[in-house]
Amino acid sequence: MCAINAGGGGCPHPGSGGAPDAVGGLKLALVRVPERVEARGRNGDVTVEVPRAAYRVDAAADNGGTRVEVPRGGAGDPAVTARAANGDVTVRPVSRWDRS
Repeated sequence: MCAINAGGGGCPHPGSGGAPDAVGGLKLALVRVPERVEARGRNGDVTVEVPRAAYRVDAAADNGGTRVEVPRGGAGDPAVTARAANGDVTVRPVSRWDRS
């Protein structure tokens, strides 16, 4: 797993990605199905957008809500971990029209 932070940076390893402990809102929008992706935020909403597929999703918010809009998968499917300490967590299909 490589790290992508809210201030920029990239992931040189195809198939994985992450955004550890971002302060403020965080949105990851992936164009390819990852093997594994992880996003964590301290203060602000965390949104992970992934291509349409089934995923093993671990979504949690200590002080906020969680919304998972992708099909749940099993052991062999890609994994998405999304967490927020103070904010909402959303895992949803990526919209090719949404560039926000």
